[in-house]
This record gives sequence, C-alpha cells and structure tokens, in this order.
Amino acid sequence: IDSIIEARKKEGPFKSLVDFCRRVDLRRVNRRVVESLIKCGAFDSLGQGRARLMAFLPEALDLGQLSQKEDSENQFSLFSVGGESGLTRPDPEPPKIEEWKEGQKLAYEKEILGFYITGHPLTRFSETLKDLKTSEIQSLVELEDKENVRLAGMVAALKEINSKKGERMAFATLEDLSGACEIIIFSDIYRKFGSYLKEETPLCVAGVTSRDEKGVKVIANEVLPLAEVEENKAQQAVLKIQVNGLNRIHLSELKDLLNAHKGLCPVQICACLPDESQVVLSLPEHFTIKPSVQLRREIKTLACNPVLEVVYPDPAKAEGNGEEGRRRFKGNGNGKANGKKVAV
Repeated sequence: IDSIIEARKKEGPFKSLVDFCRRVDLRRVNRRVVESLIKCGAFDSLGQGRARLMAFLPEALDLGQLSQKEDSENQFSLFSVGGESGLTRPDPEPPKIEEWKEGQKLAYEKEILGFYITGHPLTRFSETLKDLKTSEIQSLVELEDKENVRLAGMVAALKEINSKKGERMAFATLEDLSGACEIIIFSDIYRKFGSYLKEETPLCVAGVTSRDEKGVKVIANEVLPLAEVEENKAQQAVLKIQVNGLNRIHLSELKDLLNAHKGLCPVQICACLPDESQVVLSLPEHFTIKPSVQLRREIKTLACNPVLEVVYPDPAKAEGNGEEGRRRFKGNGNGKANGKKVAV
C-alpha cells in the first residue's frame, strides 16, 4: 500500500491499469495484490469494469515490468512512456468481456474486505422480502419464545458439531441488513439443508424463536436459497393495473412478459377502476408464472405500470423437530466436543 501511495503522490492519480503497473514498484506490489484491488473495486474509478481489468491484468503486468526494466537499465525506447525520451503510445485497452454479475462482485468484496462495499446480496430481493413477510433480525428481540418466524440473510459463520447422539448439526450466524443472529440447525434439518449453509447465496430460514438470558436464537425448520423460495413457494401472484389509459398494446406486452416467465404460480389481474373500485380476474392456467427478481424488474418497464404482489404461505411451523432438538441437545452454541468450525 505504501508503494501505491508513494506513486500516486509523485505523479497524481492513475490513468489506467497499465499506468498503475508502470508506476508502482512491482517488487512490492505483486499480482495477487493487484487482483485483490480489482476484486474489491479499488480500480472502479477507471470505468472499465472489474472483469475486463482482471482479464487484462497479465498483459498490464508484463508492460509494467518491461517499462521498469528499461528505466532501471536506462534504455531508450522509441515508444517510451511519454516525456522527452520517445514517442507517446496509447495504452492497450482491456478486452471487451461481460462484467461479473452483482452476486460475484459482492462475493469478491466480502472475500477481500470481510464486508460488502457496493451493495448487499439481499438488496435486489427487497420486494420479495416484503411479500414473504420476513422479519428483520434486529426485530427478533420483540418476539416471544417459540414464535414462528421467517428470516432472510447471508451465512457469515458456520460451526459444525456432533450432538450427544453423534449426529451432525450446526450453528450458523445469519446476517441481514439490520444485524445478525444465531441459527441452530439440528441434525434432521441439517441432513436436508446443510449444503445450502456453505454456499455464498442469500438464504431464507423458517423456524421458531428460542429465548434465553443471552438473547434470541432461531431453531431452523427449513433452510433454502431465497431465489428458490421466491420461485417455488409462491401460491398466488396478483397484478394490479390501473384501467385508465389501458389499451391493447399494453395488454399484449403484458401477455408476452408472462409467457416469458412461465411457471406454476397462478396469476390474478386486479383491475383498478376510476371510482376506486376493483375487479379481480383469474387468468387461465397457461398464464401461470415463476416469480423472480428478473420478472419484477421487467414488469416495471411496461407502459401500463402494473404492480406485482406475490402471496406466500406462512413460515413453516415446528412440528416437534425444534422441541425435540432442544430436549436432546442442551448445548449453548460453543461447540466444545467434536467441533469443526467452517469459515464462510
């Protein structure tokens, strides 16, 4: 970092990745360091995209090393880096490739920095979370013991242990935009859903609260990727549309969009009339859809300005599993015996 600061103070802001590689001491700033800087967004001000810069990095480093070698040996090049020693040659451009998806960018930020900097994986699901009626983690303190609850978040830490019966179970730290809490996953649930806890993807956790003197935990009954819950758990989709100004073109666009997102969720149209009354129409079965973030995004581009609401079932109730787990495992979450901690 000191080498980068020195180079910036000496000649001003870096103009490109090649300019950076030419000016910093590459004996102190190696490839791994530059890769980390790209992943966490340190070069975003260049406006060239992280994926492009990462693909271009080997060539940029080669050019930087060649330039520094020439400088150290006092060699003259016809195409030296500007100045009076030669002609100025424009730096080559990074290849034009597709940028990383938002999820990949955020995962790299968390990997390098330990936190998200340009967003949060849950942000794009904001409308979905409203329909799912998830609780914010910070609001758990307001709930009583043994209340059913649905949460959404990212696994920040995972601790696997063996129960007294020798069965594998786990404690997970779930984080959302409001805070973090401990999730207890007993063996039956862990066998079904444990693999999802190790993925860098937003999760939806249905469970029951467990209060003690240390605070509120959640005993999980179901753990699934949030996108899967959004698509497969939907019971009914309602499209609210203002009738004023509605025409055949608008309806045709809506029809095409629904056909592009076919699924199993039935759809109703709620036509809002000028007198504030409403007419609800159930669409035929061949118009069933698969709710998703992409569908919600595309709906907002339609000229008729429909509003999508999706109905989901209440959080899965604990049918004995949580209580049974509490009785057979009196642990306090410290994972003493046979424990294995997994960094996420």
